[in-house]
Amino acid sequence: MCPAKAPAYTLTDTAAEVGGTLAEEVSLMPGVEVRDVDPLTVLCLERRGPLSEMASAFADLWGALAAADLQPAGPFTTTYLDAETPFDPSDVRYKVCVAVPPVEADIKPPAYVETWPPGKVAAYTHRGAYADLRMAYEILVRWISENGYIITGSPREVYLTGPHSTGDPSNYVTEIQFPIESP
Repeated sequence: MCPAKAPAYTLTDTAAEVGGTLAEEVSLMPGVEVRDVDPLTVLCLERRGPLSEMASAFADLWGALAAADLQPAGPFTTTYLDAETPFDPSDVRYKVCVAVPPVEADIKPPAYVETWPPGKVAAYTHRGAYADLRMAYEILVRWISENGYIITGSPREVYLTGPHSTGDPSNYVTEIQFPIESP
């Protein structure tokens, strides 16, 4: 049975519009951190489709790692490539990536290696199920706007603790990052 198509929403929908209260979410989560990030070499696969198929993208990424005889050098991530458009979980363009050592490797398409540039990010740590990430995005986007920063790129989810390390979604830890600059 196919799940019903979820309504589209944008990253700037208010907490009330997405079915929660901002005060509840803020009380449950640590604050936003602004920090500089170093360049990072990553192995990536791009996909378009429903979020429900993201697990297969990560399985394919593991396969690309194995085929290139590489080991992860950091957590797995997802970057959403159409963040400026309404977010529709049934049709998302994204890339799944993992940090790899900056070495020459035989990478088979459609996987590819890229280096993320250094820069400044606003980061927010979400603790809990992936289904609850929407509220964390709302808080982070609001904080960025209220503090005078400008979003300069697509958001990234960094999976610090997830299905790979715990079977309980309430124990997942995901850091959401937006590249930013001061006005």
